[in-house]
This record gives sequence, structure tokens and C-alpha cells, in this order.
Amino acid sequence: MTLGARNAALRKAWLLSVEAIIPEIDVLAWPSSIMTKTSTSFNLESVVILGNGRLESFCITEEVEEYLGRFCDQITIPVGLATEDEALGLNPVSTFINLIDIDYLIFKVMTSEKMDGLKRLYKLGRNIPWVIMGAKADNPYHQASIAFSHAMSHKAGHINQNHLDVSDLDHNVSKVIAEYLLRQCALDEWEAHELLWSREPETFLDKGQLIIPRLLGSVDQNARLNSNRRTLDKKVPISDANVSMSLSADVPPTLVEQVLSVAVNKDRNLVRAESSSLTALLVAADTFLFLAVGKDDILKDTVAVLSISNSRETTSVVYVPVDANDITQSADSLLVAVASELLATSLIGTVSCSSSLLVQCSGNDRFLAAALSRRANVNKLRVNFTCDAESNNDEQDLSWTKLSDYAPKHVLAKTLLPAKPTHFLDLSAHSLDKVTLVSASPRFYPLDSNGSTRPVFLCTNLHLLSLV
Repeated sequence: MTLGARNAALRKAWLLSVEAIIPEIDVLAWPSSIMTKTSTSFNLESVVILGNGRLESFCITEEVEEYLGRFCDQITIPVGLATEDEALGLNPVSTFINLIDIDYLIFKVMTSEKMDGLKRLYKLGRNIPWVIMGAKADNPYHQASIAFSHAMSHKAGHINQNHLDVSDLDHNVSKVIAEYLLRQCALDEWEAHELLWSREPETFLDKGQLIIPRLLGSVDQNARLNSNRRTLDKKVPISDANVSMSLSADVPPTLVEQVLSVAVNKDRNLVRAESSSLTALLVAADTFLFLAVGKDDILKDTVAVLSISNSRETTSVVYVPVDANDITQSADSLLVAVASELLATSLIGTVSCSSSLLVQCSGNDRFLAAALSRRANVNKLRVNFTCDAESNNDEQDLSWTKLSDYAPKHVLAKTLLPAKPTHFLDLSAHSLDKVTLVSASPRFYPLDSNGSTRPVFLCTNLHLLSLV
């Protein structure tokens, strides 16, 4: 008998297209008659169909009984879960078709009687196909049935458990249930043979189409889920991707890819930032905004913007076109100049007139120092700058007073006495993390009569986020 004729005979014998390949032993195929004889002798001793409480399940039960009649020695149909007396008359290795979730949701209201019935089910069952309806959409309580079976599969590994999730009770569901049961039981019976089908713990019937779930590798989705537990790195093209800066007290600043597109307001153009401030700047009373320099997405002009988000693509709260004479500067240089003026304005604004300011800084703060000098002259304030005498930074201004860390206190007091400072600002912090934790709004602190502050405040250098 050829393989095609054998498969045709199996289909006619109600084995519902159970196909098998003949394994090769010593390069010689087994005789087809052996496989055919094994196939046609397949039979189930006892089948118990649980359910029969509603009209829908009653109809399905009758049809399933009709389909399985020729393959079963005995079919029992109790109403609901088997009672203790009914269980005594059942075969200890029965196949249970569980349709009870179609009648009512088992785990929506759990009782001791239901739990005892489930215990008897797993005590007597050899194969348990569990039929549920709409677990992924309409009836989320069915997920409890799936989770229960998954847990029992670890406790009772000898039981062949399967779930069949149907979208509705049309499309000849009873025939699908019978076919599904015979396939899984046949695979369990002929486990030693190399069959084309695999044992499926979960199967879906979506409007008549049988669907088998498979796990597919998705690097992006897995990374998104795993990012809840640890930081994951990903390379993205800056020219195309939209990234934003994330600041936290626990971890260093990180770039985070924004999957959703930016919502564009009709009154505000989208700006693609080329350089931006790492932290928000104080631009008004109790108002902090991020400063960025970039290109207008429509007009393609170079603009300086203030926005509520620090991202590659952003919409502006304040939008200022850059003068054509300043476009020759790089985006970083332009950002430093604007940020220095904004920071100097917010600092000077907290100091009263006729005050004397003392600023400890380094060569990296020369742009902010120049902006503070300009703003101090406008507000009629005196400002003096000091720097570290041991520093090798060539960018320090020659007019700054150099102080040594090893100088005694009376020498420092004599050096600073001509300045008669009333307020002090320290820009010499070396650790960005340390400064970020202190405060987000640097300001001058007044000096008391002994020449000390309340307390000395640490303010970071102007750090930049460059996106080019």
C-alpha cells in the first residue's frame, strides 16, 4: 500500500487526517502494513464529557458523543463536575472533555464543591482537553482556568492537558473538539513514532480557523519588558530616531528612545534639536524649561527654543530665530552663550542692589562668569571671581583672584577683605551626580558677619547634551 493510499484509508476510517511518517531503520522503511494496523486499532476506553448544563453545551455534548462513538468503549455524560458517587463508577484512566466553562465560569465563584470536583477530575483523568470560549477577549476569567491547568501540569505531569479556546460556538465546534481530542490522544498513544503533528497544550479556534500559538523572538519587545528590571543599551541612528534625556537620582543621565511620535500643535512648529541643556533652567519664578538649539522642521531655520521636554524632537514654549550673523557659530557654542545669559539672569535676580558678589569658579565657567559680570554691571552690583591657584587650566581669566587650598584661613580672609562680599556662589563642583542631588536651582547665598555662608552651595558647571 502506498503512503497516499494509506492516508486516504486513515481519513475514511474517521482518524481525521492523522498523518505519520514511516521512520527509517538501517535505511530501510518499515512495512506500511505495520503502521496501518497500529492506526486502525486506536481506541479510547472511557470518555467523560463534563457540562450539559445549558442548551449550547447540551447540543455540543450530543454531537461530540456521536463523533466519538466509534472510537470509545464507554461515554459518560454527567451534569457538571462528577460527584463523589459518580466518580466511583468511572474508569480511573478516563479521558475528560471539560465543557463546564461554557456553562458557567468555574473560577469566577469558587466553592469547596467545585474544588472537590476538580480534584476528582485530576485524580481520574488521563487526558483532559479543556474547552473555553473567548479567553483572550470576552471572558478574561477563563485565564484563571488556563493558569490553573498550567500549575497542575507541574504537579500532575502524567496527565495530558490541553486547552481549546473557541471564539464562538458556531463553525461546527463539536467536530473540531472531537478531532482535537483524537489528535492529542493519538499523539500520546504513538509517542514513540515520528509523527508530523506535535502535542499542543493550547489551540485557538477563531471563526472556524484553527490557530496554533508560537513564540517568536522579538528583540525590541523583549528589551522593553526587561528594561523594567535593568538598564538596556541600544544603538539608534541619531538622524532618524527621537531620543530624550532621562535624569534620575539613582542612575547617571541616559538617553531613552521615544517610540511614539511627538504631538505637534498647530501653533508651534516641530524643532529638531542639535544641542540642548542637560537640566532645565530657571527662566521665570518657579518655572524651569529646557534650552535647545536646532532646526525648524518646516522653515529649516536655526532657532533657540525653550521646551518642557529634553528630546531630539520637541515643540517649543518660547521660539526665537537665530540672527544670521550668529549662524556661523556651532550649535554648542550658541547654546553655551544663551544658557549663560539665562542662568546669569536668574542668579542676579535673587540679589538686592548694591550687593557684593563672590564667585568661586574655574576656566570651564568663563562664559557664565562673563555673563554674570555683564548682568552685575546692569544691576549695579559688584562681582569678584576666584579660582584655584593650583589649576593648570589656561582658560582662567587673568583678573580672577587665585586662592590656594593650602592657604591658612587668615590669609584667605586678608585676600578677600577688599572685595567685602555679601553673597557667595561656588561653581567648582567636580561631580555632576553630587551637584544634581543638592538642588536644581543654584543661587547666591548671603554671607553672615563671620564671613561664612548658610551653607556654602554647590552649583555645577554648564553641562551640555550634544545630539550631532
